[in-house]
Amino acid sequence: MSLAKKLSKTSFKNCCKTGLSALKRAHQNLVALKSRSRGLESLDLDCCIPHISDLTKEEKGNAANWDYLISVGNSLRKIERCDALEPHPGGVDEVLAIENKKVKTADYLITMNLPSPDRWVWIQTKNAIPPNDPIAMKLAQ
Repeated sequence: MSLAKKLSKTSFKNCCKTGLSALKRAHQNLVALKSRSRGLESLDLDCCIPHISDLTKEEKGNAANWDYLISVGNSLRKIERCDALEPHPGGVDEVLAIENKKVKTADYLITMNLPSPDRWVWIQTKNAIPPNDPIAMKLAQ
């Protein structure tokens, strides 16, 4: 089911955007070019969660939630899954903070009856951890 449909009866109904347009331009560019067309809908949680939307830019960057939900489609543009996306510069020293943000985001989504992500994707903007590293694999669960 699409994010827009799931959100249609919630206070988030106007937050769902087509494609990756809810992502900041710099964050759109972090998504692999060949994968961008698979993003059918997106939701910027920083702009939609009431207590977060009132924060300053710096405070939003440190907010205890992941940034985006994205409906991911197949080649026929049928939705396959919902991904949570967190662009973040942290390395191994930030894993616990990212994990805590993940737990808080999951709890919030459940509380608000929003879609639970099928995948959690941390895009490191610096200090990349290799995808086969046990830490990276744990975060992807």
